[in-house]
Amino acid sequence: MRLNNMSVVVVDDHLDSAELLAAILEMCGANVRMTTSASEALAAVEDAEPSVLVSDIAMPERDGYWLLEQVKSKCGSSPPVIAVTAHADHHDRQRALRAGFDAYLVKPVDPDELCEAVARVHGRALVED
Repeated sequence: MRLNNMSVVVVDDHLDSAELLAAILEMCGANVRMTTSASEALAAVEDAEPSVLVSDIAMPERDGYWLLEQVKSKCGSSPPVIAVTAHADHHDRQRALRAGFDAYLVKPVDPDELCEAVARVHGRALVED
């Protein structure tokens, strides 16, 4: 599956998780900018104007909900935002979607599911290799 050079910002406060998400998306053909805090991710979104933002929810200091709110209010044409979290409860999912996340994925993320979600929220079909 290919994301055909789609620009994606990934944020996760755990470096290994951020690297894994970035590697999966790069293997699918995306251009990825990886960050490890909500503040870094906001700066990256403002700077790079990515096609999609993939964000962890539970991060210290500023969480994914704060980031979502900032992106939606500060970025005129804000990108779709995918929540990636270890919180797998139905109520957590409903809260995230009500808050405005465009998709909700539970860790550990299936690589195909991640690439498909990025393509879906961006409104593109994946191109098969």
